[in-house]
Amino acid sequence: MPVRTGDFRGLVNARTGAPIVLRDPLNAGIVNNVIPTSRLSKQAQVFLEFMPQPNTQVGTFNYASTPASAVSKQDNYNARIDHVFSDKDSVSGRYIFNDTYEAGVPFWGHDERNNLGRAQNFASNWTHTFGPSLINEVRGGWHRFSEVEIFGTTNDPAYDIVGKMGLPLVSRLPQEYGPPTITINGPDGAFSMYDLQRQIGPRDRANEIFQFVDSLSWQRNKHFFKFGADIAKRHVTFEQARAPRGSFGFDGTYTGSALADFMLGYVRNASINPAHTSTNLWNWWQSYYMNDDWKVSPRLTLNFGLRYDYFQPYKQADDKFVNIEQNGFIVAGLTNPQTSKYDRALIAPDRNNFAPRVGFAYRPGFSNDMVLRGGYGFYYTPQISNAIFAMAEGAQATAGAAVIGNLTGSPNIFFNDPFSSAVTTGALNFAVSNDQNLRDSYIQQWNFGLQKKLPGNILLDAGYVGTKSTRLIVTIEDLNRPVTLVDPRTPGLPSLNARRPNQAYQRNVRSDKSIGNAIYHGLQVKAERRMARGFTFVTAYTWSKSISGPNDIGGQVGGGNFIGAPQDIYYLQGERSVSGFDVTQRFVQTVLYDLPFFRSTTGVTRFLLSGWQVSTIMTFQSGFPAPVTNNVDTTGTGINSRPDQNGNGNLDGDARTWTKWFNTGAFSQAPFGRYGTSPRTAAFRLPGIINGDFSVNKMFKFSEQRHIVFRTEFFNVTNHYNPDPGTVDRNLRSATFGAVGGGVQGITTRVIQLGAKFVF
Repeated sequence: MPVRTGDFRGLVNARTGAPIVLRDPLNAGIVNNVIPTSRLSKQAQVFLEFMPQPNTQVGTFNYASTPASAVSKQDNYNARIDHVFSDKDSVSGRYIFNDTYEAGVPFWGHDERNNLGRAQNFASNWTHTFGPSLINEVRGGWHRFSEVEIFGTTNDPAYDIVGKMGLPLVSRLPQEYGPPTITINGPDGAFSMYDLQRQIGPRDRANEIFQFVDSLSWQRNKHFFKFGADIAKRHVTFEQARAPRGSFGFDGTYTGSALADFMLGYVRNASINPAHTSTNLWNWWQSYYMNDDWKVSPRLTLNFGLRYDYFQPYKQADDKFVNIEQNGFIVAGLTNPQTSKYDRALIAPDRNNFAPRVGFAYRPGFSNDMVLRGGYGFYYTPQISNAIFAMAEGAQATAGAAVIGNLTGSPNIFFNDPFSSAVTTGALNFAVSNDQNLRDSYIQQWNFGLQKKLPGNILLDAGYVGTKSTRLIVTIEDLNRPVTLVDPRTPGLPSLNARRPNQAYQRNVRSDKSIGNAIYHGLQVKAERRMARGFTFVTAYTWSKSISGPNDIGGQVGGGNFIGAPQDIYYLQGERSVSGFDVTQRFVQTVLYDLPFFRSTTGVTRFLLSGWQVSTIMTFQSGFPAPVTNNVDTTGTGINSRPDQNGNGNLDGDARTWTKWFNTGAFSQAPFGRYGTSPRTAAFRLPGIINGDFSVNKMFKFSEQRHIVFRTEFFNVTNHYNPDPGTVDRNLRSATFGAVGGGVQGITTRVIQLGAKFVF
């Protein structure tokens, strides 16, 4: 490609097709869109040695990888013992060992992710019968899961790409060899760059739990009481470098072309965190409960219960722990186990988790084959440990930094030494902010349902289900962003860091707060015909909606490809939207039928023509809601704004094409000085699922103990193209904005599979 040598003649805007004339902010000598070879970035040139040359041209795609296969293996061992001491006491024990090696498939040729996971589980049980109405069960156990991850570049000096590029601060550990993460996305389009499938690590981690459970059951008259306790100690370890090879972004701010900025080494933003950290967390969980099943009459049963949970905040074994506390939506002071008023955990304990439950089941007198059921309950959930990991990593990661270049004008961050303006050693540059008053999330669930037996041996199950989630953990990418929105093009505008509300942190501060909530309502209907005369089916339909905000991501855990991040943290009402995982409608139909033909025949006719079975599984599902992205900071806060939305983003079914899946005309870039109006999710709906699978089986029976089953399975029997939702281009600045798979219909995926099984 000519651009590899600095020749950008013919460069156009990816969206409009208008020519782009490169700007030359540092007088590099750009003439007629040609960059002098002497001014090309050495780092960019070395990186491109590992970037494959184009080998095809299909729409906007110019590279196809060679298909590769991977072989995984699994070893599993089980042991169990049971013993009955008397008619009152019995014990049992079980041990399970499992090793699973997952060999990854490379995308670029040398970027596979390989993983060895080991699971060990021990469980024991002692049941003691005090009498015919009083039984106690004690269970104890231990479970441990560990995994070791390596990449294709691990320990391979030929792929020490960041070392060959001469990048500063990068990890020099052989296990962390590999390329940096390069993001090129600007007016000239978005480009896929050679990278690892997982940029963090590689990692070694383990999760371990020791658990003790006691349950006492007591039948007294019409009441069945149950009392119990559940005590567990959890232990989590995690070793990795968060960003050992660094991340570098280029967006065309300086020359008008993101790719030209890359070739010149004009970096828009960069971050690196090469410290190899060791997380070693532990805590105790305590749960106590009581429940009463009261059989009021033969037709009515009531359920009453109460549960109490206490999830102790995690502590770091060696106290290498740090947190930036919060004052509302402003970051405050730095604390550690020696200075925090919450001792070693740094987070306040939440000790008020009382969860009542109530339910009923009623069989009306006018219909003995109908049951009405309903219930309501509270359920508490513990924090995800990822946000707590970050507190341990933040205390140990004292090398590296994150920087953001000038918003306009000339570049001030360069590829050869991007972190020269930052304090990169000894500082807590990666300390995060978890609200010191985080509270455990709780969920209220309620339901009402009807079960009725219909003619034809069909059971109908219909119900309404509702869920309300409160105090959900929400991750805010930068709580130390400037409060005042400005036009970033304003002459003489102070730097982004100079406008941050807490000047003690000259950087963004990733934060978590328990401020999220969600609501779900769903109608669920299922009709099932139990097997009779060789025929059974299950029909299930769900119609639902889930709304949430200000985010669907919490605990610093990735939330998938189709969930937008909040943009304006000071107007959280504007971040409430249809949940990113919402599925409006889902219909599934399964049928299994043993064909009755030739059952009464004998001899060869029966052997060849009887014993046929057909089955189907049909699935129809609405698409997920998705946001439209823009990747432009219109507010001078360092946060990319979403576009403006000026109409319905969805198109009618007959108006959709592979080159225009949604109404691209409904979106435009937000003006400078404010955020965009497009919603966090649900700007439009992604493609759903239409799929039908069909199978035909034939049994050849030789005797009662021996037979052969031949199976013929058709997956996607109608050969309908179901595009991967991730191939829909949602980037307003992209050349294929609104297209599916670059505007080219993909290969349909009907699969026919033959198999045989001999049973003896």
